[in-house]
Amino acid sequence: MSGGATRVRHVNLVTQQRRLRHVRGIAARNLDLGHVQKITGEPIPNIKNFFTLHLDDSSPAFYTSERIQGSQNPTWKSLELGRLRDSVNTSASHLIIKVWSEVKDVTLHLVLEWKVHLSGLVYLGDQLHSESQSYPVNSLVFGMFDGYYGAPSGTEEPELDISQCSLEVENNVCRTSYNTSSLSRIQMVLRAITQTQASVKRVRSNIEDKLLLSQANEEKTANRELYLLKVHQLRSDLEWRTMHLQSLKEQYEQRQSTNHQRDVAVRNKNESLQRDKDRLHDKKKAYFDTRESFLKSNAQLAVRRKQLVSELAFIYPIIETPNVGYTICGVKLPHSENFAGQDEMMVSVALGYSAHMVQMIAEFIDTPLRYAIEHRVSRSRIRDHIIDKLLDKDRDFPLYSKGKDKFQFNYGVFLLNKDIAQLRYACGLSTPDLRTTLPNIKSLLEYRLGVK
Repeated sequence: MSGGATRVRHVNLVTQQRRLRHVRGIAARNLDLGHVQKITGEPIPNIKNFFTLHLDDSSPAFYTSERIQGSQNPTWKSLELGRLRDSVNTSASHLIIKVWSEVKDVTLHLVLEWKVHLSGLVYLGDQLHSESQSYPVNSLVFGMFDGYYGAPSGTEEPELDISQCSLEVENNVCRTSYNTSSLSRIQMVLRAITQTQASVKRVRSNIEDKLLLSQANEEKTANRELYLLKVHQLRSDLEWRTMHLQSLKEQYEQRQSTNHQRDVAVRNKNESLQRDKDRLHDKKKAYFDTRESFLKSNAQLAVRRKQLVSELAFIYPIIETPNVGYTICGVKLPHSENFAGQDEMMVSVALGYSAHMVQMIAEFIDTPLRYAIEHRVSRSRIRDHIIDKLLDKDRDFPLYSKGKDKFQFNYGVFLLNKDIAQLRYACGLSTPDLRTTLPNIKSLLEYRLGVK
């Protein structure tokens, strides 16, 4: 304070009163949670701690703190017990505090229970966290006034310290206390206030009695006015309801007329629906007849295709001969990359047979070839319509090598193998190797076209 006076933060006088309303905060130090861990099997980080306050052993808790998880030194939030003065005796000098442990939000375990007389607490310091202060196991610290208080360290009755009975202060801080005359005047004023309050109570009682006498007439007058108002409201409501009833009758007649028209329309639509059902029945019958005819035709077509393909396979038999390879009509056709050193005429004949066979299979299964084949026996050709950079005169590629460019011949064989792969794909077969011309045709005939 100014003027050389220093404010005393803690005055430990025996006359100082400590009440429940003075408690500002509660903290726990060095909680022993070993028995909770032993019972629940949970580690400390999974344990929540909270406390409840009671006035005595039989009373329920009038305050429950928040849960603090995973700490053996919880410091709960500040208390405002002054707000509970209407429901709790905040002038009490003692209380019971219970510290609980909670596991998984369901299991409660009592850690400690203290019956605390606030006057018996000892001053610990003005700070909760102090390096010089050590706390025993299961200690509770109470925040009151401008400091923190805890249980005394021993069980013996402490000796009275003369310093707790008096307080030395500077002279300029001292003030004169009340004398006998001042206290007498205060007592007289308090007695006069009490008498005035009693007089006011008597006058109020007389006024209430007089009001009760006139209350009956006022109630009758008020009831009469209320009944008149209700009659007026009922008449207005009757007029409104009469008009509303007339409006509803008109709406009813209009809706009857509308419903009659709708009934006629519904009957007409039902008749039209019945005619549509009859036509649908006839169309279904015609559909099933057509479908049955289609299935028969499709079965006959499949049989005929199988016959034609079998005859084609008989005309151009593909046979695998040991030490020779695959032949068509007795003419050997090597794989596409093995034409070197072979008889050019025999290769051209075999390619002509293969091209004609591919062309006829495409006709039988109704699949247009991507690369059109022009069958001329050993002088057959194949046309590329896909690549747009080619001129029209350069789109035909020979399936014979005699007197022709080697590249054009090889490309023509490649296009023939592509047509074979197209037919295999259309029949549900993949072609892992394009070079095997005759094996690809033979497997197509056997696996998809029914040729044995």
